[in-house]
Amino acid sequence: MKTRILFLLFFVVPVLSFSQINTDNNFIKPDKGSVRSVMGIVHVLDSSLFSDYNSGAWDYTSKRCIQSRHWGSQGLPNEWINYSFDSDMSQWVKYYYERASYQDDSIANYDIVFAKPWSSFINDWTNDTLAYYDYSSAISTQFGVIYENKFIATSYDFLTNSITGGMKYNLFVYADSLYDHYEQFNYNTAINQWDKYWLYSFSYDANNYLQKRLEQLWNASDNVYENVNQYFYIYTNGRLTQEVSQNWSGTVWSNSTKNIYEYDANLNKTKHLHYTWDAVNDVWKPSYQYLYTYTGNNNTEKLYQVWNTGTSSWDNSNRHVYTYNTNSDMLTDRRDLWSAGAWKNDYRYTYTFNTSFLQTLQLYEIWDNGTMAWKNSYRYVYSYDGNDNETNYTRQNWDNMASSWVNDSKSDYTYDSYNSMTLATHSTWNTGTSSWDYESKAEYYWSDFDATNVSDILKNPTSLFPNPTSGIIHFDSGSNEISRITISDLTGKVVYDASTESFSNELDLRPYGRGMYNISITTENNEVYNSKIVVQ
Repeated sequence: MKTRILFLLFFVVPVLSFSQINTDNNFIKPDKGSVRSVMGIVHVLDSSLFSDYNSGAWDYTSKRCIQSRHWGSQGLPNEWINYSFDSDMSQWVKYYYERASYQDDSIANYDIVFAKPWSSFINDWTNDTLAYYDYSSAISTQFGVIYENKFIATSYDFLTNSITGGMKYNLFVYADSLYDHYEQFNYNTAINQWDKYWLYSFSYDANNYLQKRLEQLWNASDNVYENVNQYFYIYTNGRLTQEVSQNWSGTVWSNSTKNIYEYDANLNKTKHLHYTWDAVNDVWKPSYQYLYTYTGNNNTEKLYQVWNTGTSSWDNSNRHVYTYNTNSDMLTDRRDLWSAGAWKNDYRYTYTFNTSFLQTLQLYEIWDNGTMAWKNSYRYVYSYDGNDNETNYTRQNWDNMASSWVNDSKSDYTYDSYNSMTLATHSTWNTGTSSWDYESKAEYYWSDFDATNVSDILKNPTSLFPNPTSGIIHFDSGSNEISRITISDLTGKVVYDASTESFSNELDLRPYGRGMYNISITTENNEVYNSKIVVQ
């Protein structure tokens, strides 16, 4: 049975103090762990395979397969096809296509990330855009990552092959690392076009610190942007010290809120004081404040107080008290509540670390006023291998009746000899059978390129895709000449051996059955390159 699948990109409208654009989503997110250089080997993540566990068997759900690589100096992948598994037809169907380009052959510096969906109506890729992120080369202390030109994120219905909503930004950059203004659009599904929504405009001081942000909302009836909010900022020694917001009444601007920030000599924030505007008396009134205490540069207390209008003084509300180890890792986070003129315990987190300063435990406890003691609630336990790779984390809940920890869920991770993750499984605890039940798993398939330095991967004569495959594999040899291809199974038995005179750029491995195969490629210069491929 074919069901409606919505491709959702979780997009947050920029309402933060500095209007930072947020790209959080579960689908289109650049994978900066897809290329690894370790021990003279360049590791490229070719494919990811995802499955759910149902009725005692693993069922495929989706996979992401590399289609081409932009080798440059880092061997960066730049094209992928994502598939979903049609359980009714027992076959893979194309889902969406991704492409990434890079500014300087560094996995950390993207230029453009783009995605478009597959249409079952036309049996081809559509012109619709699922995502389009255009990165500049700048990261701003005020805005974070700076995007330029265009930014698009949409939701998509793969049953009707149509966009069901989304956001688009037209971005205009100032001084290479700041925004001059950007315009936000909503997708109008009734007429299938982008409608104007918000306009954000910015101005700066002589040192390029933000001074003003203006937010205007589109009035479609009058065909004009109208004022809504504006914000004013003051920076001192590179730190934000004052922020004032105003609202548009229709004729004049009215004060709304004001925030004051103070810092110590090490530029650690020591106070955040919040005011609201009293329009009746035309005066700023205190509302709440946070006070921060430090030992060195470690924040050891955060105190929250509210303004008492009756006594015209600050009343304690709650506080967090923190402790640290010698590596400045937080060991405890205790929250206290102010009650009857004294601090009362509320809850606390306790963290433990191994000798490599990797977290091994997160324990959450709540305070029991009846027994005047801490009571266990839940905990996470983490394990690592000898290379400091996380191999397991388990959540356990405290059973008050049995006075013992009860398993809840866990994730297990497996790595290859190059410390690249190859398998991740998630399980939940079955209280009836007192055993773990599989829920889902992700399998990762890597290509190894023997390289004493990263640039050696430029010599690789070919790329193979997709991997894993249902049987058909494609070769892209670029400008290199391949003289022979030999394929063997894991027992060493040769299942295919031929010169390229009788070979096209496509091979069918289905006659040899499912499993992992070693592929040996010999060039006309008698150089040999080896890869592995999985047939599902």
